[in-house]
Amino acid sequence: MDKKVLYALLGGAAVAVAAIAYSMSKGSDETTTDDILEQLGPVERDDNRMLKFDYFLKIFQICTVYGKTQFGDRKKDMIA
Repeated sequence: MDKKVLYALLGGAAVAVAAIAYSMSKGSDETTTDDILEQLGPVERDDNRMLKFDYFLKIFQICTVYGKTQFGDRKKDMIA
């Protein structure tokens, strides 16, 4: 698979996970998206003004963990 296609798929997945995590966090008193992004520091971009891949992976990992945590909490509530 071409690297550009792989990066595009990963980017789409990251956006989808971030959107789900953001929508689930609305109205809660937990850590906000802005707080999480502040912990990453300044945005790292390459010469083409795109996010550096390592920076993108950090965002993707944070969104994945946050989404799984939120899903687990909601699942426990639904089961109860």
